[in-house]
Parts: sequence; C-alpha cells; structure tokens
Amino acid sequence: MVWVPGQPLRLETENYIIRSLTPNDITEDYVSWWSDAEVMEGVARPLKPLPKQYHQNRVAKQFDNRKSFHLGVYDKQANLLVGFITVFANPFHRTATTNTIIGNRAYWGRGLVLECRGPVFDFIFNELRVDKISGKPIARNAPSVFNYKAQGFKTEGLLRKEWRYEDGRRVDVAVFGLFKDEWEAHKAKQKGKS
Repeated sequence: MVWVPGQPLRLETENYIIRSLTPNDITEDYVSWWSDAEVMEGVARPLKPLPKQYHQNRVAKQFDNRKSFHLGVYDKQANLLVGFITVFANPFHRTATTNTIIGNRAYWGRGLVLECRGPVFDFIFNELRVDKISGKPIARNAPSVFNYKAQGFKTEGLLRKEWRYEDGRRVDVAVFGLFKDEWEAHKAKQKGKS
C-alpha cells in the first residue's frame, strides 16, 4: 500500500471500497443518516436536521487525511455510499479512536463492519504507527459490542451514564481497546479457521 499523509486514503475489500470522503461525496442519503434516530441510536448524537452544506463544510475542515479520516464505505457493485468509518489518531500517545456508522439499513447484519474495519485497522497500525485502537459504543448497542469483540477488542471498562440523549435519558458507554499484537493474533487465529 502506498499512502502519502494528507492525500486521500483508498482501501478495498472483496465487496467494498473504503475511501476518504470529500465534500462532493456528501449525498442526501448521508445527510439523512444524521437525523435518523435508528441509525444514530448507538452514538447518542443530537438529531438536528442539518443542511448538506453543513456536512460538506465539516468534512472539509475536520478531516485532514493525516490524523483524522472520514472514510466512506461504498458497495463495489452498486457504487453506492452505505456508511462511513471515522478515525482520529493521536501521534504523541500513538493511539487512535474509531467509529463506524452503517446508514443504509439494507446493509445491516451482513458482516459489512467486520469486512471493512479489518483493512482500516491494518492501516491504522501499520501506516499511522499506532499502538492501540479504542472504541466507545453505547453499552446496550448489541451489534456494535458484538463487532468489537468479534475483532479481538478487549473490554476495558464501563462509563456509567456517560452520554445523554436529547430527551434527557443517560446511557452507559462501553470502552474497548485493541493493541497491535492482539490484532495480529486475532488475524492469525481467524486465518487458521479458514
């Protein structure tokens, strides 16, 4: 893989292309995901309908393809944006956090997250030279918790009533962590099963 810091990232799996989003990639579907309570249920974000221009500006300003990445997940055959993966790296601490949203419900439960995050984790560990990746899903978000555990993440803790929904409900947040040697051991174990 050849990646130059600051340049868009492009990864590929059997069924998907994962690539840095640009402001021009922001679709009406993407915009709708941010105000969809079911899609955003797992991340406890405000469900304000925001214009396309807002999201385009956010992508342009917040993600530099050096330490912060907003990666669109595209169905190869349909050439359709179905979700995204965000990555924030901290070079000093050599850590990264990641989050995945699959906005297109037709792709829920199809193994997309497991298929697409693998190459992203390889990139984070090998190209960004990170020692540890963390994730913080809402603890009752069963699919997200399943996916973290299925990819070798270790449960590091539970933040009680850490996040708040707009209606005032508070929810627990699970903390997961994965070190590079754990990721390599997980991949080797998976390879041995095939």
